[in-house]
Amino acid sequence: MEGAGIFSGDLVIVDRSRDADHGDLVIAAVNNEPVCKRLYKQNDQVMLQSENPLYPNRYITEGDELSVWGVVRYSVRDPEKA
Repeated sequence: MEGAGIFSGDLVIVDRSRDADHGDLVIAAVNNEPVCKRLYKQNDQVMLQSENPLYPNRYITEGDELSVWGVVRYSVRDPEKA
């Protein structure tokens, strides 16, 4: 999630009470595999976009199980590890 300013070792604060909207950064599970990606919804298409170019976007297709656990609200970085 480097493109969103979140780096390895950072802590993220997730709001589980908020419904995820188009463009939100989310913690989710696709077929029980946890991911942190940006949620895109257009018409009937749902995509989880990676903010790191090393990882591909994930299109949700028929037969996939998507469970959004929460919306990322903040990230915290340890200044000693920066």
